[in-house]
Amino acid sequence: MSIASKIKRIRDALAVLDVPVYHYYAPSSQKPPYVVWYEEGEGGSFDVDTRKAEQSISGYVEFFTKTEYDETADDIQEALNGVDHCVWSYSSIIYGDPISDDNNTIHYTWSWEVV
Repeated sequence: MSIASKIKRIRDALAVLDVPVYHYYAPSSQKPPYVVWYEEGEGGSFDVDTRKAEQSISGYVEFFTKTEYDETADDIQEALNGVDHCVWSYSSIIYGDPISDDNNTIHYTWSWEVV
């Protein structure tokens, strides 16, 4: 399976969310809530006879909101649960957006790996 077909499964799962979803970055004009997702590189791999037999791709989903207890966080987890051959982890939540210095933004992060 190609790299593109693996990461498109993440894209397709997140496309059902009721907030804007962006790949790599959101426009600077975008106000929360919104999601940014991206692949970062190879996760685990498995070689046989000096050839790549299996490769996973890893990445992150980031959710920016101003709403305390925003249920979109649960929707993101449900979306990731729906991706075949994908493992994910809820990585962090911080208050404040380090990119825009917006201290009223809640920033959730999940890591994922898809085979």
